[in-house]
Amino acid sequence: MNERKKLSTPTTLRIAVLAMWMVCGCVLLAQPVQAMLLRARAAGELYALVAQMESRFSLAQCPQKGAVLPDAQLDTAREALVDAISADAAQAPAYWLWDLLNCLDAGAGFGRFEKYAQSLPDDPRGVILNIITQPDSDAMMRTIQDETQLSTGEVVLLYNLLKEKYPEENGLPLFLVLADRYPGNAGLWQMLVTDQWAMMRNMDAEVNIAYLYALIDIQDKWGISANRAEFYMQLGLIHQFYIDPHAPAEAARYYNLALADLVSLPNYRQSSLHVYLGEAYNSLEYPVEDILAEFETALALQEDSYPALNDLGILYLNQLENIPKARYYFYRMIELRPKNPTGVYWLGYSYELEGNIPEAKRFYNEALAIQPEYGPALKRLEALK
Repeated sequence: MNERKKLSTPTTLRIAVLAMWMVCGCVLLAQPVQAMLLRARAAGELYALVAQMESRFSLAQCPQKGAVLPDAQLDTAREALVDAISADAAQAPAYWLWDLLNCLDAGAGFGRFEKYAQSLPDDPRGVILNIITQPDSDAMMRTIQDETQLSTGEVVLLYNLLKEKYPEENGLPLFLVLADRYPGNAGLWQMLVTDQWAMMRNMDAEVNIAYLYALIDIQDKWGISANRAEFYMQLGLIHQFYIDPHAPAEAARYYNLALADLVSLPNYRQSSLHVYLGEAYNSLEYPVEDILAEFETALALQEDSYPALNDLGILYLNQLENIPKARYYFYRMIELRPKNPTGVYWLGYSYELEGNIPEAKRFYNEALAIQPEYGPALKRLEALK
């Protein structure tokens, strides 16, 4: 007879405390704030447990985030939070405070942090306040370069505050200084990568290229390669899609640089990289075998890669002229995303190529039933009138 091992009392307590916080966190705004925070203040073990897990003490996923509490409740919350975190500062890095503030008073992070930090001049939060309250960006740069070392979480907090203060590209010089000041901070590099993906779609291509080169130069200066493949991939995409005229040859060069530097790049990102490279090869009219190899590698790395399925289906349909094989991939697309009209449309087009117009129209109309304004299906139906 199998017997379950009993958890030790400390382990049981830790799990119980963590479970309590996960359950209670998302109803925090619906309960008296002071009572909840005072209980948290007493739960020193919670801080230690979260720190052990290297996780954020975060209410960021609270479904009621966005509600603003009355000033009286916020004042009580502030007092309890300062007491709780100051009582065990070693286990409570500054970014815990940032997350809690964002849940309690969403949208007021910068001002709220400033109000807290003013009462904590000797705390790292006071150091961060000194940086973000400098009169201009040049003064901030000098202060960042002169300040003593901040912890990983505090650097991430500072980065978030700078983003809030400089939401447009005029904050880029500061982010570069921060990266150069803390080149070994893995969390900062991950945030730089993530934000650069967003910037790529919303900023001038030449600005993006210069920024990415600057980040790579910083890494070369310090002999590191943090998320380098992601930066090369972004450079490839900018050259392939975001500059005029497009430069697929330059894009392919950067994609291959990314493939040579896959340190810590997860499989799904490697899959995307092979999709992009295959598409660049297609634009450059490489041999179809080379293009096919990239798309098949992408699908092997991520079997539910919708872009890889799409590109493979189109390649088999238009260049390899293997309609049954193409339909295999289109049906997989439909199975993966039944509410996306793309796979349905391509099935219709495969029948149109065979001369089976009634069946082609049927699938085009099915695509329009999913998305009434789907342009490719509308265009083909108009052509078949």
